[in-house]
Amino acid sequence: MALSQGTWSPTSGMKENWLVQLFETDASGFKAFSFYDQTVNSVSYSGIILNSPSIRESINIFSSSSSISNLTIELQDNSDLRQDLLFGPNFYLNGNVKIFSNLDTSSSVANFNNIPQIYQGRLESVQHNDTTITLNIVAKRPYDNVFVPNVYSAEKVPSPLAYGNFSDTNADRSPTTKLNGTPNFFRKVPFTKYDTTGISFITGTTAEGNDENIYTYLRNYDAFINYAVGETENSTAGDVKVNKMPVSGKYIYQVPPVSTTSSTTSAEITLANVANSFDNNDATEATFTFPVGGVSNGTYTHKERYTLDDEIPEGQQARAFFDVSSFSDLPEAHVKLYLLDADNANVGTGSEQIFTGNVSNRTAKVTATGNAKKIEVEVQFQYASGSSPSAVVELKEVFAYLTKFEDEIEFGFLGYSGEPRGYKSSTTRVDKIHEAHRSFVHSILGVDTDGAGSADPTGFSDLDTDRSSWTIRYNQLEPLPAKKILDKMQFEGGFISVFEADGDVRYIHVKNSYSSANHNLDKNDLVNIQYSHTPISNIITDILVNYDPHPAKRRLYRNQQTASESTIRGNYNIASAQVVTVNLDMLSGGIGSDLTPSTPNAGFIDYYGNLRSSPRVIISAEVVNPAKFNMEIGDICTFSSMIPATAFNKSFSGAFFMITSISRSLNKISAQFTEVS
Repeated sequence: MALSQGTWSPTSGMKENWLVQLFETDASGFKAFSFYDQTVNSVSYSGIILNSPSIRESINIFSSSSSISNLTIELQDNSDLRQDLLFGPNFYLNGNVKIFSNLDTSSSVANFNNIPQIYQGRLESVQHNDTTITLNIVAKRPYDNVFVPNVYSAEKVPSPLAYGNFSDTNADRSPTTKLNGTPNFFRKVPFTKYDTTGISFITGTTAEGNDENIYTYLRNYDAFINYAVGETENSTAGDVKVNKMPVSGKYIYQVPPVSTTSSTTSAEITLANVANSFDNNDATEATFTFPVGGVSNGTYTHKERYTLDDEIPEGQQARAFFDVSSFSDLPEAHVKLYLLDADNANVGTGSEQIFTGNVSNRTAKVTATGNAKKIEVEVQFQYASGSSPSAVVELKEVFAYLTKFEDEIEFGFLGYSGEPRGYKSSTTRVDKIHEAHRSFVHSILGVDTDGAGSADPTGFSDLDTDRSSWTIRYNQLEPLPAKKILDKMQFEGGFISVFEADGDVRYIHVKNSYSSANHNLDKNDLVNIQYSHTPISNIITDILVNYDPHPAKRRLYRNQQTASESTIRGNYNIASAQVVTVNLDMLSGGIGSDLTPSTPNAGFIDYYGNLRSSPRVIISAEVVNPAKFNMEIGDICTFSSMIPATAFNKSFSGAFFMITSISRSLNKISAQFTEVS
């Protein structure tokens, strides 16, 4: 764990003492141990630690993960201590354990101002024999044993945990078949109950506005259709927020035909762009043009017959949207719809649209009196006399118009955005993936991420700058371990979070470039230096990224991005078939496209490509200069005057390394440094 508290400044000739506080579970008191007797802040620490415990923390910049070790402390036993720790009057098992590093060798130290905390754990178990006691301590982190979502409705349905910008593009509530080509950034919300006031869906724990569409999903059409309910009502139901539909299960949607043919036509009528009349797009149209001049008195008719993929049941409708323009010297014109069965028999009844001039936004309708398989549109022009007869019927869309009812509703879909940030008292909705992580840590795990004077956590400001386009859309319905959610945010967001010994969170990521370091090291600061590199299995030369998960279908992604680096593939004899496939369930923007980028933080592919498209030098060493013992995980280091003068064939000049592993024991630090520049 990172150092916290005080201004600990190691010097040569130091003598370190670890101060161990073993708390009762109610935190009302603690037992105090150390390597040698010392009084600090008026508390006597007994020098009864017998072994040399080690604390190891590491991060993996290639997977954006972190880990911290457990540790074992062996104590000199006496019967009172043994009897106090378990089955005594106080409870210590599962209590907090804090470890501090003290460099002040005075027998009595006034306070902890210059004594940093280096570890926070909890007592997992105790062993003893007739002379020693062994404390088994595990690292304590805020997400331990936390499952999310963890807020439930009265019916015990978990409230969704959602982050990011979900949206509903069907603002006018019109019944529309929304195919995947249209932005439909919905999220799934669970049904929780039905009562006399309607059907309730849980939207989350944050109140939403009214007038929101709730959708059902039609798997056969891969389409989202809003329920025909009018306005929905937002309300609070216990600890959750719900939206209610005032009626049950009714939805209406339109289905375009799959093909068309002309069944009857007059040569005087010219057709153009017929496919536009069933492309599910009202902005395009087919035209049926009656020419100017050159015709005799009479009736001129065209019939266009559209075939449906499935039958229209009795009682359902077909419709057509159309305009009429260029109307001149005609007594009237007609548009009429028919429904036909598979044998072309008429199985519909509807009204004929008659017009004597230009019209717009007209709808022709026909209702099925039997099972219909085809829609027939009849366009008719009547001419009596005149010098320049003309008219154009602009047929925008022909479709089946179906009304159905759903009586078993498990989930709805809607366009509500996710949770607010929460930190700094912000009600702004989370948009970026690193914001979601901080919101989760702050609002769900209860970690104060504001800091003194509402300051950002260490490293967050730089991360915020580098993640300006890394957006998130995430909706979790079933409880998962909090750590699993946080780990996924970190991997997809290209950053690492570590909890410092006092519980504060710190953010680490590899920047685009470095101009300065936290520590400058040379051969005199280190011993047992070993040079290695990331293995060939770590190198990525071809990547395929799936993202934008389908709101209704599990493990289906609606977008893909690929990137390739043939030069490096050839240099290291990597087969072109060795493509790394990554599925992103959270990251919706900032995907990136370049494995060897000029700006590594431009996107996900760029960030990991920068780190993994060629080998990275790794240095492992023992740090022997006590003045460098204030190093922390994630710090940036430079090296000079090293032996040998290069790492493989790479100069240390201008090279920056990140501390990716630290192992602390009494008066000793071992570290691993990974090249990041």
